[in-house]
Amino acid sequence: MAMTKDMAGVARVALVAALAFLAFAPCLGNDFVYDDVATLKANVGLRKLLSPAAYFRRDYFRLAREASYRPLATATYAMDYRIWGQRPIGYHLGNLLWHCAASILFFALCRSLGAFPPVATLAAALYAAHPIQSESVCCISYREDLMCASFYLAALALWPPAAGRATPPARRSADQLRFAASMGCLVLALLSKEMALSFPLLAMAKEWRAARRSGEAWGALWKRRAGRLALPWAIALAAFAVFTTFHPSGGPLPGSVYEPPLLNRMAAFAYVCARYLWLLVVPYPLCADYVIALEGAPLWAAAAGAWIALIGLGAAAYGFRRRFPAGLEALVGFVLLLVPVSGIINLFHPMALRYLALPSAAFCWLLAHAVGALGRRGLARSVMGALLAGCVAVSWVRAGDWRSEEALWSCEIRFGSRSAVARNNLGLVMAKAGKIDEAIPLFGEAVRLKPNYATAHMNLGVALGRRGDVDQAIAHLTEALKYWPDFAEARYNLGYALYLQGRRDEAIRLYRQALATAQAQGATELAAIIQTELDRVK
Repeated sequence: MAMTKDMAGVARVALVAALAFLAFAPCLGNDFVYDDVATLKANVGLRKLLSPAAYFRRDYFRLAREASYRPLATATYAMDYRIWGQRPIGYHLGNLLWHCAASILFFALCRSLGAFPPVATLAAALYAAHPIQSESVCCISYREDLMCASFYLAALALWPPAAGRATPPARRSADQLRFAASMGCLVLALLSKEMALSFPLLAMAKEWRAARRSGEAWGALWKRRAGRLALPWAIALAAFAVFTTFHPSGGPLPGSVYEPPLLNRMAAFAYVCARYLWLLVVPYPLCADYVIALEGAPLWAAAAGAWIALIGLGAAAYGFRRRFPAGLEALVGFVLLLVPVSGIINLFHPMALRYLALPSAAFCWLLAHAVGALGRRGLARSVMGALLAGCVAVSWVRAGDWRSEEALWSCEIRFGSRSAVARNNLGLVMAKAGKIDEAIPLFGEAVRLKPNYATAHMNLGVALGRRGDVDQAIAHLTEALKYWPDFAEARYNLGYALYLQGRRDEAIRLYRQALATAQAQGATELAAIIQTELDRVK
């Protein structure tokens, strides 16, 4: 019995969802890792975020442990906390389901762009299983990327395709509903993460593509569609105003975070783009913390090579735009989707795999069309099977790397990463396990790789103090405050080290300063600890 069209569509969607779930299923047994530790595991503020009023006060940033306004993602964490408490399996299940949703919605977008069902299925399956998604799926705190991708892809899929023809009256009402739903999804994407600010550019690109395929002039299209194209721009600009005005008044990050000149950031972005493209083609090894040069000869040498490669790639895509239009479409889409993390606004992390939760869709679009262009059905199926099997296998292994803090950062160092964060975080794992002699060299390597890393200096100082090297502990705690004067925890630990040396009056003075700073930053738990110690020594 032949399968009906509807049954075939359901089967394709089920296949995509199954691959998305299967590829990263090992994460269901993982612990809280990386940013999860501060955002979820050690965050008592989650229970207060069950109140809707908490999302409209500046206190939101302290309670959510966020530096940006992402209320929709935060609300899901609060609900998870209500249901699952401190059991990570429920949080990981949430991430997996959001990834399944994003993969299905990418399939819907491919179909809305006119891709044949087999091509759309392959593109969505590659997106679902690609190892580049591992960070967003396996780190619970990056659910915001999965949610943003889901709503963004839905908004783009729903965007009414009216270019090249006048909308018939019978379809006008349906198109208006689609447009309203598209704008609703855009708002939800923006409430999940600011990556959705690029949506107006992609909406224009979708219109341009439809106009090019129908032969309509862009000027005529703009006159006919200007009103509709203006609304996503208005929404995005309003959201940008909110993001830039509603932010933490003070918080857990050092105020002296390095901000390189715009030209340096744009040069670094070219290099980062090239690295992203390479990792999409060869997703190994993958890292949780990438070290990117932002000044000096290494930056300009890397940027020059990247620009040459990107210009060559762009020239090839443009040259083959008629024989293989998916190449130019994918390149344009990839770059536009990366605009929010292009360095126009300084980023704490210039490169992170979670930034590819959306742009990787453009690469999967390209790859699916390339396989479809092979011509011979048997060859295409063999290549498709090999690609998907390889992606699932690598993703499965990578999901296992995220099973714990120790596994993740040990893996990072084993791959040869020069990340100071990896060494600092692994050092913390060792210190909490009582392995101080193993933790100290890791902290020492972290400050060697990044001399202005205040947190690593503090951790090294605390570890040295626990071993009895109080003089060295004081030196590193002082160094931490040199790079981050408002580091309340480091000031408190310095006070404690001085107290151990019998310098009680100096210790009390530092305790009081640390207490005032912690209270000003809203760090209530730390303030309570400092107050208890201050009462004890007075």
